[in-house]
Amino acid sequence: MSKVKFSKTLNDEMTIWRYLSLDKLIYLLKEKSLFLTPLSYFMETDPFEGYLPEVIFKPMIKNLQDAQAYSESIIEQDSSVPYFQEIKNHMKQMSEISKKNLEVTYESGTKRTCVSCWHQNNIESEAMWKLYTDNNKGIAIKSNISLLRKAININNIPVMIGKVQYIDYFDPSLADLDFSNWENSGGFFKRKEYSHENEIRICHKPFVDPSSMQHFVLDSMFEGKPWNGFEIKPFALKINPHELIEEIIISPYTKEPFASSVVDVCKKNNIPENKVRKSNLLDDYKKMIFYSN
Repeated sequence: MSKVKFSKTLNDEMTIWRYLSLDKLIYLLKEKSLFLTPLSYFMETDPFEGYLPEVIFKPMIKNLQDAQAYSESIIEQDSSVPYFQEIKNHMKQMSEISKKNLEVTYESGTKRTCVSCWHQNNIESEAMWKLYTDNNKGIAIKSNISLLRKAININNIPVMIGKVQYIDYFDPSLADLDFSNWENSGGFFKRKEYSHENEIRICHKPFVDPSSMQHFVLDSMFEGKPWNGFEIKPFALKINPHELIEEIIISPYTKEPFASSVVDVCKKNNIPENKVRKSNLLDDYKKMIFYSN
């Protein structure tokens, strides 16, 4: 049984685009895999990446603070208890460990979550060409949800596919969201400032043994070691590229020999010639009007 979950907000006719470099296209065709990037790799350009809104964390932190305050109030009632100061220090230390455990558990999940980012649009985007292709050398894979569904269902690993929600992370009304629903998990939230990306994400969270998380917390607390000692790495998600690809479109800004190289790569990987073309974004409108037959 497939473990791939599609959001109900997606419909099969939705057109999706993956703007990428030639080396990533070669990887997809050769390895028959999508390259899923850990969210931690995006944090330099968006430090909110992968996090849930504030309304989730405030109650958790308040509960920890209330528990610490209550414990201290109990012990303070009788300072003559043997080893009073040692007990008080130990309770404070355990409270700090609990808070660090919360931080580590959440951030470890955030950092190891891997995603493939797609732009949802009925037409190609000039802005996406500029943002996500290097030195005017880029390619766009055009597909749709129906094709993605066929291409990805060869997997037997948990994968979630849904629309990114663009939010104000400090909006208290977000408390009304159902955070038990995977569509409201950290990998599917971004700030409103990024809404131009109109993103659909393919998301996978590699398994990490929970006991190892506790090990990293203790190392961090008592030995000063970085808590994120577990390995964070990209994930190769198996896919059928011939099912996935509706078209491969070459950047309108590219020149030879890049365009010919893309055509050659596609030919060697059995992509039909009629599925590969250069973008017509910069085609001459005058010629279209006056000289087309």
